[in-house]
Amino acid sequence: MPDAFPIRNHCPIQNHCRNRTRTLSQRGLLGLLLLVLVSTSASGQSCILTRIDSPVLSAFDSSLDHENKWQFTFGWRYGYSFRHFRGSHEEPHRVEEGSQVVNNVNLADLTLRYSFSSQTSISIGVPYLMATRSAGLRGENGEVVRRYTRSNNRGLGDISVVGKHLLWDPAEHPRSNLSLGLGVKLPTGDNMQQQNRISIEDGEEVVTTSTADNSVQPGDGGFGVILEIGGYRVLNHSGSLALYGTGTYIISPEETSGVYFRDRPGEEEVSIADQYVARLGLQLGPQGWNGWSVGLGGRIEGIPVHDLIGGSSGRRRPGYMVSVEPSVTWSRGNHSVSLALPWAVERNRERSYSDIIRDVEGGDAAFPDYLVIAGWSVRF
Repeated sequence: MPDAFPIRNHCPIQNHCRNRTRTLSQRGLLGLLLLVLVSTSASGQSCILTRIDSPVLSAFDSSLDHENKWQFTFGWRYGYSFRHFRGSHEEPHRVEEGSQVVNNVNLADLTLRYSFSSQTSISIGVPYLMATRSAGLRGENGEVVRRYTRSNNRGLGDISVVGKHLLWDPAEHPRSNLSLGLGVKLPTGDNMQQQNRISIEDGEEVVTTSTADNSVQPGDGGFGVILEIGGYRVLNHSGSLALYGTGTYIISPEETSGVYFRDRPGEEEVSIADQYVARLGLQLGPQGWNGWSVGLGGRIEGIPVHDLIGGSSGRRRPGYMVSVEPSVTWSRGNHSVSLALPWAVERNRERSYSDIIRDVEGGDAAFPDYLVIAGWSVRF
């Protein structure tokens, strides 16, 4: 979720600037926080998209204060997935006939970070998932007779612990920096919550209970190794324009979770898949904007067909989404608020390991048109 190291302060007299900005932050914080929370009051996730983010290392964070060792961040992620893709080809008839599968997922994340110095920190992230998954009920002739909710899923997600290190002291190297991160994802989230599937047999509705789809489970049932990299470089003399780039990859060495899915070669159990996110773009934050900055970049996230380590069998929906990502950030004193709205420009449901070994066409997956990713941080 949104997070950033304190990087640099635009004021030439830092102590005066900090006192002034803290006063202004007390006046504006409540209204800005409410604005972000209202903007993100509903959320969702696709059958494929990851539950991680790649935090931007901002060149315009004006909260440089080595005395503040702790940082608390509240993050929120939203998407409403309903457009079906098989490969990169959309299947619009699913929406037209009402048979589309819809994932509606709110993902909240609480992160607490401790900084040992201006360059080194460790953080713990605790996510909480709130998800619904709905589908169309087909009659015996194949037509959709109505829609129904398959599952309502709630619960603590997979907790992560990540250590980060800046290569250079930001006070001595304000125009560019690079952050490297290494961590672990723990299997603390429930991955066996249930769903109800309805079918029509001899004119009667029959309900069967099974394990809910892995896309709406709070956890995936496996350990993961988290790799992070992020950096920025100021591009102009005034310091108002900067290039940023970030990447996060979770390596999942375990092949499957042990949760039964179905009797099909390579899909008997649910897969524990790798995940990735990468972002690249520009940020603009002139001094006269009083702590505000805007960004525009590209974003890609998804699940690979083959994991970096370990096997790749089991039920998974590999694929990715490429987005254009506008963003806005407000940073003043000890507080930062961020909002990003990635809009999809390409969606691709790739063939899974099971599809490949059986030499069949890949299945489909639902994607959103956009995501909402918001966060509020305070240092103390």
